[in-house]
Amino acid sequence: MKMRSILLGMALSVSLLACAPKDADIEKAISEKLSDTPEIQVTVHDGVATITGTCEDEIFKKKH
Repeated sequence: MKMRSILLGMALSVSLLACAPKDADIEKAISEKLSDTPEIQVTVHDGVATITGTCEDEIFKKKH
């Protein structure tokens, strides 16, 4: 019974990791949304996006 629980837990962990979006996919999606602003850079590491750069107006900040 204990072995079955361990195997079930491992299978669940693997399936959750397999379903998670990849960093490159996240970065691509964000970059596409910000494609009209080349001064903004996007990097993603372990599912966390970091967006750097400057925007000069409030309308841009609210739009994105």
